Amino acid sequence: MAEWLNDAGWYWISAGLVMIAAEALGASGFLLGAAVSALLVGVLAFLMPAMGWQEQFVAFAIFAGFFTWVYWRRFRAFNEKTDKPKLNHRLLQMVGTTHVLDTPIEEGVGKVQAGDTLWKVQCKQANLPAGTRVKVVAVNGMFLIVEALP
Repeated sequence: MAEWLNDAGWYWISAGLVMIAAEALGASGFLLGAAVSALLVGVLAFLMPAMGWQEQFVAFAIFAGFFTWVYWRRFRAFNEKTDKPKLNHRLLQMVGTTHVLDTPIEEGVGKVQAGDTLWKVQCKQANLPAGTRVKVVAVNGMFLIVEALP
């Protein structure tokens, strides 16, 4: 069927380099396993010229699955470690801050102004009048959980 694949070491290596270039453009690690696999099959094609195209594709599939699993298992967790876990979680950044109620808390729900945003708040203690100083103690979905300050 495809005789050119019997000595296709350069094709595999080229495919691996193209995948590495595509990965550099922002595939977030998705192509790393396939790229390493293509490079490895290219080297194997040079070392074992009798390897047919069927064996090359099977080896590529096995290696790609293995290297992708290794990436997700080992390196992905390493890349997600951060010293600022709340960086992109605006609500969690609000925990511990104090604010003044803009609207009264009635039936457990009110609003506070923080910066240029009006946030919905919940308070399980009691109904509180507007102007009360509150502290954000937790987050529940899109609500800030607050407690009244003395």
